[in-house]
Amino acid sequence: MKTGRIYILIMAAAAASLMLCRPGKNPGTAASDERLKAILEKRDDSAGWEDREKFEKEFEKEFAAVLRRRESFADSFPGLPVSCARSTDGALRVITWNTTLGGTWIDLAGIVQWVDGAGKLNVQLLEDKSADPGSTAFTARNGWIGAVYSEIHPLVVLNQKCYLALGWTTWGNGTETRVAEVFEPRGGEMLIGKPIFRFEGGIQNRLLFVYGRMETMDLEYDAEKRLLTFDNLAEPPSDPDMESPPGLPGPDGTVRIMHFTEGLFEEIK
Repeated sequence: MKTGRIYILIMAAAAASLMLCRPGKNPGTAASDERLKAILEKRDDSAGWEDREKFEKEFEKEFAAVLRRRESFADSFPGLPVSCARSTDGALRVITWNTTLGGTWIDLAGIVQWVDGAGKLNVQLLEDKSADPGSTAFTARNGWIGAVYSEIHPLVVLNQKCYLALGWTTWGNGTETRVAEVFEPRGGEMLIGKPIFRFEGGIQNRLLFVYGRMETMDLEYDAEKRLLTFDNLAEPPSDPDMESPPGLPGPDGTVRIMHFTEGLFEEIK
């Protein structure tokens, strides 16, 4: 469960990802869209948390069933309050939405849909475990932290095709977070997180950049040059005459660059 500004900000942060979904309405899924919208209306009109949770689970089950149909892969679901990011090779997409179960807090759920090398369509539900007590989702080899994605690029790591996903999320406390992580299809399952980022003295499964919510941070990948570029974050200097703690991190005007080579992202000094 995540706190933040109203959900429209999630949709704004993912505006680029919406452009990656193929436009148009597939007639084969129109009826399913109406059923999905009806379920969401019941969820949002329910006063009790248990009823809202029941309808959210019903929506997830029905949505997953729709996405298992081959024709759904061309549908952008414009009538649903979801964010969709499609990989640049068109073979994978991640769909996320706010469950509204957190009230004024943001609570994300998602589904990843992809076509494997054999041409089979696969679907996997994504459950955000980052708020669970003792969660290792932030650092785990396979754990989803709940994010809205704006860019997804194919990579090859040790002859294994996977995807670099860049996104955004928030955990409250006046902060927002940019995310760089890997989706790796393997045997009909999607693993999330992969140790390919050599950064800050170690190899990490994902990169998380936390900054003050009043700041903005750029995080981009140039697939042709294989360069991951992002703003360097720094805490503002503290004032010894002030009793309040220093402000939250923000870009300091410099840029850091990581180069993808031999299966690793390594920083260029």
